[in-house]
Amino acid sequence: MDALIARISKDFADMKEEIKTDEVVDQWPLLNPLIVASIIIGYLVFTLKIGPEMMKDREPMSLKLPMIIYNAFQVIYNLWMFVAMFSTPGAITYLIENVCVVNSDKPADNWGHPLYYAMCSFGWYYLVSKVLDLFDTIFFVLRKKQSHVTFLHVYHHASLVFVGWAFVKFIRGRQGVLIGFINAFVHTVMYFYYFLSALGDAVKPFLSWKPYITKIQLLQFAFIIAYLSSLLVFDCQLPKVYSYYMLANGILFFYLFLDFYQKTYGGKKETAPKRKRKTSDAQKPQKQVAIPGSDFFKVITHGMSFMCFPGLQDELYNDDDES
Repeated sequence: MDALIARISKDFADMKEEIKTDEVVDQWPLLNPLIVASIIIGYLVFTLKIGPEMMKDREPMSLKLPMIIYNAFQVIYNLWMFVAMFSTPGAITYLIENVCVVNSDKPADNWGHPLYYAMCSFGWYYLVSKVLDLFDTIFFVLRKKQSHVTFLHVYHHASLVFVGWAFVKFIRGRQGVLIGFINAFVHTVMYFYYFLSALGDAVKPFLSWKPYITKIQLLQFAFIIAYLSSLLVFDCQLPKVYSYYMLANGILFFYLFLDFYQKTYGGKKETAPKRKRKTSDAQKPQKQVAIPGSDFFKVITHGMSFMCFPGLQDELYNDDDES
């Protein structure tokens, strides 16, 4: 235990030494800690308190057009981020050559690198995308889909705003840019599906590829796990606290999304006769003994279904009330 505490203390100390200030980047919009804190607090207060109370005695808002516009913008913005990485001269080469700068060699002082501000910009674009993602929850509240506003959903969106801000503010254009680069591609596909779903019944025949979105997300988490593990194994120049946190989240999300995929798409559907068949008392299943903590885990797993992919639930855009 003492060794673990000592290692954690060292990692925090190393992170503190690696943090540098940059007067140019620090003046960029959203990097003021008071602004990002206000965004997160305002988001939490509205989605958990003000919004539900405001909608309590009102009919759900019909936001079909705003949601179509929002999802279309998300597709364009995330696709632009993804393409921008490829179109920036030397960016891909830089990421490949600097995917791991070993701590024992020389510091990864990319503050003087010609692509430094380009990499910081990519991180800032990612931060903006996480702020935009907060509207996912706002739409839930205004459409009175408060059951979708789970703890994990809110935690996920709020925490990624903080993580995106901390990355640009303190870590700046390091190897972590690659994760945002992959995430932009995944979100392009995801919001394109949301956009089509929001169009209504006319496009339903073209939405049979829904399961592949979860597969793409699983591949993303698998990549993040492998990538961050390699950074830790080879002692690369990236703050260990950041790497451990992102690795833990990647493992958790991969497991829960895999569980969600297996339950949603992997099981065999029962036939109607089987469901309607009457059984005698002898044939009735015996009452199962509850496993301590199992109910809590089910809540966590269910909440995860709406966390990053709430739109994959059929009721999100194709409700009976057409809200």
